[in-house]
Amino acid sequence: MSLTHLLVVCRADVPRLEIFLPDSVCSRLRVTLQNKTSTITGSVWVDDPFVALKLDGREAEAVAGVKHAVFEANVTLGLGRISPLRAQKRLCFFDMDATVVAQESIVELARAAGKEEEVEGITRQAMAGATDFRAALETRLKILKGLPEACLMDVARQITKNPGIDQFARWAESCGMRSFIVSGGFTEFAEPLARGLGFEGAFAHTLIFEGGSFTGRISGEVVDSAGKERIVRREAERLGIAMEDIVAIGDGANDLKMMQSAGLAVGYQPKPVLFPAIDAANFHGDHRFLIHLLDTVD
Repeated sequence: MSLTHLLVVCRADVPRLEIFLPDSVCSRLRVTLQNKTSTITGSVWVDDPFVALKLDGREAEAVAGVKHAVFEANVTLGLGRISPLRAQKRLCFFDMDATVVAQESIVELARAAGKEEEVEGITRQAMAGATDFRAALETRLKILKGLPEACLMDVARQITKNPGIDQFARWAESCGMRSFIVSGGFTEFAEPLARGLGFEGAFAHTLIFEGGSFTGRISGEVVDSAGKERIVRREAERLGIAMEDIVAIGDGANDLKMMQSAGLAVGYQPKPVLFPAIDAANFHGDHRFLIHLLDTVD
């Protein structure tokens, strides 16, 4: 049976998409917008910012051809695939910083140490792919050396979840869909966050403290771009899930390799370095985008 394709866009972006998408698709989008009920089974969201539309193969090919240009215009768009023969068996791997949460945790630690500006600049370059992640991580850790362990709880209180992630987590759990955090950040924040969302686990670095002060060192495998891909493949194999059933969600260069290996790659307010690797870009910022994209996507 041939695949049906799925287009997910932000309702407010439909007029902006008219210069990119075929007239037939834009016309059907406008009609669909008149329906205020969510396409998600059993849910009605009066504030739902997204709309989904089924595409035939010709339409999907046209959308695929312009999606990079759409992403460059910072317009939300997702292109997925529907197959009624596929089991609802998927694993979702989320980056943490600037994806599940609004902040970069290492920048929040630097703010507590009074070194925010220096660390934030290095972080911005690393996420854009302008510098090597490992080298950038080592440099930032050295800057944070001496940070009091006692400040971790205060920093954790400053970290806030991005919109829609709680709704996604509840929906995914109801579908039997498993989710993980895989982060170049720190277990001190990633593990409590994963537990609170009902995710299966978290992979990140662990800060090493001695005498109540940060040593400038971390433990655990390095979760750079190659490390994220390695973790994703390892967990998929352990759980018996094909890579084509993996969903990877992230925002920066450190997510590139896991996105390239995943069956569906979703950028959350993604940096341009990710555009060639992603099937969807959520510039709106509400993670309910994923519910629309995954409700019928294979």
